[in-house]
Amino acid sequence: MRIKIDKKIIIMAMFFILLFLSFWKNFFGIVNQEEFIDFGTYSDRYPVMDLIHTDIFGKNTMFYSVRNNVNQVGEWTFGESADILINQKYDGLTGDDFKVYYSQIGLGSILYSIIFFIFGNALSIKAITLFTALMNTTSIFIVIVWLQKKTNFLTGLAVISFVIFLSPDLIKYGRTFYWVLWTWFIPMISSIYVLGSKTYKSKHKYLWSGFITFAACLFRFMFNYEFVSVVLIAMICPYIYYYLKKCSFSKKKTKLKVLNGIKLLGAPTVGGIIAFIVSFIIKVIELFLISQSWKEAFKLSQEASSEAIKHSDISNLETIKLYLTTQWLEIGNIKITYAGLIILCTLIIVVCLAIIFYKEKTIRKYIPLSITTLFSFCAPISWMILATVHCFYPIHGIYIITLWYVPSLLFLVATTFYLSINVVILLCNKNGE
Repeated sequence: MRIKIDKKIIIMAMFFILLFLSFWKNFFGIVNQEEFIDFGTYSDRYPVMDLIHTDIFGKNTMFYSVRNNVNQVGEWTFGESADILINQKYDGLTGDDFKVYYSQIGLGSILYSIIFFIFGNALSIKAITLFTALMNTTSIFIVIVWLQKKTNFLTGLAVISFVIFLSPDLIKYGRTFYWVLWTWFIPMISSIYVLGSKTYKSKHKYLWSGFITFAACLFRFMFNYEFVSVVLIAMICPYIYYYLKKCSFSKKKTKLKVLNGIKLLGAPTVGGIIAFIVSFIIKVIELFLISQSWKEAFKLSQEASSEAIKHSDISNLETIKLYLTTQWLEIGNIKITYAGLIILCTLIIVVCLAIIFYKEKTIRKYIPLSITTLFSFCAPISWMILATVHCFYPIHGIYIITLWYVPSLLFLVATTFYLSINVVILLCNKNGE
C-alpha cells in the first residue's frame, strides 16, 4: 500500500527544518557568528542564575535572581554563571548572594526549572537553547502557514525565505531564552486557532474568543511585560482580516456591520486587557510576599531606573525615526534601512493594486490583506510611542528593532509578493490573449 504525501507538505517540512537550523545554529551565516552566539546573553544570565539558586536551595525564586555586588566583584556574566551551574561551583554561596529581579513574573523560571530537573547541570542550558530555537521556529512557522492559506503556496515560501535569508535581526533571537521570542506570537496564534475552530461558528463564539485570548495573553504576560501593546495588536490582526473578508463594502446595513465588527474585535480585546490586569495583580501579590508591604509592592512594580529618567525627554517621533533609519540589510556597499524596505514594498503594493484595478476594475479580493498589513504596523509603532524611554536604553535598542517583524514585515512581504505574482499572471494572461 502506497502512502501519497503532498509535495507541498514535504517542501514546507524542509523549510521548517531550515528555519530551525537558522534559529539554532545560524545555519546560513546571515548573522555574524560571534554576534549570534553573544546576542541576548547579557539577559540570559538571569535565568541561569535562577537555576543556580534553584539547585542550591531546592526551589526557584518565581522571579529571576541576580548576584549582588559582593566585594566590588559585580554580577556574573553569562559565561561565569553557566560555568558555575554546569560545574556546581557553589562553595561559599548563600542566599545573600542573590537578589530579586523585579521585571519578571515567574513562568519562565518554572519552565526552565522543569527542564533543569530533567536534563541536569551539564545539559540544561543546551536543552533550553534547543527548546527555544524549536519554539521560535514553530510559532513563526504557524503564522507563515496562515499567511500562505490566505494567499498561495509560493507566497508562503517567499515569506519563510525572507525570514531565513534576509532577516538577521530576527534570526539572532533564535537561542536567547530570556526574551522568549516565541511567546510574542502566542496570542496571535490563539486568534488564528479561534477563527479556524468549529466553536467559532456557534452562538458562544464571542465568549470563546475572549476566553482563549485571555488564556493566551496571560500565558505570554506571565513570562514578562515586554512589548505588551505589540502583542495585543498583533493578536487582533487575524480578526481584522476575518472581518474584512466577511464584510460587504456596500452601504447596506451599515449599523449592523459596525456592531458586528465591535463584537468581533471587542471580545478578544477585552480578553487581552483582562489578562494584563490579572498578570499585574499577580506580580503585585508576589512583590507583597517579598516586601511584606503593599505600599512597597506597588512602588517596586512602578520603579523607574536612572536610565529611564535620563531619557525621559525623548520624543515619540525621535524614537520612530531611530528604528526606521536602523539598517535592515547590507548588500554589497549598499545599506538598506527598515524605512527603505517598507517604502519599497509599499510602492510595489500600490503599483500592483493600480494595475489590477485598471485590468480587472476591482481590487476587492486584495483589500483584506492590504488593510490588515497596514494595521499591523500599529503593533511595533505602538511600543515606540508608549515606551519611548524603554526604546532608548543602550542595551535595549538591539532588541526593540525586531518588533518590526511582529507581525508587520511578515505581512508586508506576503502582501507584496502575493500582489506581484497576481500582476505577473494577469499581464501574461492578457498578453496570451
